Amino acid sequence: MTIFKEDYAPVIQAVAAALGGENGKRLEEEYSQCSIVSLNETETIIRFLLPGRVVSGARGQASYGIEMTVNDADGQEIVVDLYRDFEGRLLELELIRFADGPVINPKWETLSRRVF
Repeated sequence: MTIFKEDYAPVIQAVAAALGGENGKRLEEEYSQCSIVSLNETETIIRFLLPGRVVSGARGQASYGIEMTVNDADGQEIVVDLYRDFEGRLLELELIRFADGPVINPKWETLSRRVF
């Protein structure tokens, strides 16, 4: 799986819409300014690199609290969670597949908000 920044736009847009107001606008603005890098070889943890920010793992991160799901190429469900840093700025996206095997290729057109 090769990562492209535009692949994650639907996630950012959905979370920004759910947040609404200034928080949603800030998220979209940060996404427009960032570059991305995978933090693992399976490309399931994506770091958003914002200009001028130095990330320190010691200060922590928190979920935006809006989990999504997306279907993988084989139809299995993947949970998508978006994280912010201790300052509330866009930090990471994580893909979690509970079925056996690695994430293959998320079908972003199937993205939906997870309801508990």
